[in-house]
Amino acid sequence: MSTAEVRDDPVGILATLRQLPPAIWALLAGTVVNRLGAFLQIFLVLYLVERGFSAARAGLVLGVLGAGFIVGTLVGGWVTDRLGSRRTIALSMSGGAVLTVTVLYLDAYPAIATTVFLIGAVSQGYRPAAASMLSSLTPPARQAMVFAIYRLAFSLGTTAGPLLGALLVQVSFKLIFWIEALAAAAFAVIALLTLPNDTSRTKAADDRDGTGADPPVGPVRGYLMVLSDRRFALFLGALLLNTLVYFLYLSALPLSVQRAGHPATVYGLLVTLNAAVVVAVEVVVTKYTQRWPARVAVVAGMALMAAGMSMYGLPLGIAGLVVATVIWSLGETVGGPTIYSYGSRAARPGLKGRYLASVEAMISIGFALSPILGAAAWSRFGDGIWALCALVGLGAVIAATFGVRSDRQLTDASDMKASDVVGKAVKPKARTHD
Repeated sequence: MSTAEVRDDPVGILATLRQLPPAIWALLAGTVVNRLGAFLQIFLVLYLVERGFSAARAGLVLGVLGAGFIVGTLVGGWVTDRLGSRRTIALSMSGGAVLTVTVLYLDAYPAIATTVFLIGAVSQGYRPAAASMLSSLTPPARQAMVFAIYRLAFSLGTTAGPLLGALLVQVSFKLIFWIEALAAAAFAVIALLTLPNDTSRTKAADDRDGTGADPPVGPVRGYLMVLSDRRFALFLGALLLNTLVYFLYLSALPLSVQRAGHPATVYGLLVTLNAAVVVAVEVVVTKYTQRWPARVAVVAGMALMAAGMSMYGLPLGIAGLVVATVIWSLGETVGGPTIYSYGSRAARPGLKGRYLASVEAMISIGFALSPILGAAAWSRFGDGIWALCALVGLGAVIAATFGVRSDRQLTDASDMKASDVVGKAVKPKARTHD
């Protein structure tokens, strides 16, 4: 079966679920388990304050954790290219489990901060590895839908995790560390027992691509090669701008809602509305957007994001806030799955892990910078930040328009990179509508 035949056959939600290979189901299960136990980022500040550290020092450690996330994503992409997804996930999860428990037995602030940084760096290595495995086991035409399902699993675990963590904290703070470690260890075991060993397949794919050799030694040179891909670098720039706009809901939006005279519950409802829209409709929306050219899906998603966020600057009352939230939430559902899968389709041979890690890194950097820049812009411009948001969003749309390759270019590249994992991929049947 050729990759072209697979690529021309996107199908609906149920058909995709029925045809998922066991390895993808294992990844989904591991992701849900891991996210259900991901308490550290949420309760770290409260834990440190409980132990007698100041709020400022506790907040700094949380920032250190975020820095670890960025470093870990990039290192994880390199390790994925060297060792394969299965080994990288197992190492990331088992290492993160050990480090998480270690925090309980540390007293010195520098030791705690250093260990928390290492937790962030080690535990995030699984993300580009999981994305690489998903893309390797999924034909190009199905990747948007499979990544939408993966994002749904991630969101469900992330949504339920804090509720479980809140119950555990009532008993003991120590439980959140032990349960998070057990969840990570469970994912490591799932990876070792169920995921295919993809190291040899990666090398075989590179040989068939005509490279005949491993990618350049060391992570730095490999990422320089990623950035030398000018079109992909432009896409990364667009993604960073889009992410800066997206995470304004954490900093500028609550301030804007408060200035308008609305209670804090209104802001809480808007955040809940966003989560509800994404969880409820992203997979359904992807049933249709998976047939769109990648450039159209990415640009449309970023345009909706910018339009929805900029609407917060209009004096439309609570109804306007709701409409604006729905619009940018739809932008997330339209563009998100394609954005997450695009790195795999655009990757050069032997660098898929680093391409996917670069996508994750832009999102992590945007998450770190947006609240800081958003608060600073709010202090200077007030509600004028939403006009600035429209300009930044326009920049993202323009950059994505020129950065995202056409489907024909992606198809040609994919044909050159075809590997034996296609034989184990989601097997298309007659097109169905569900």
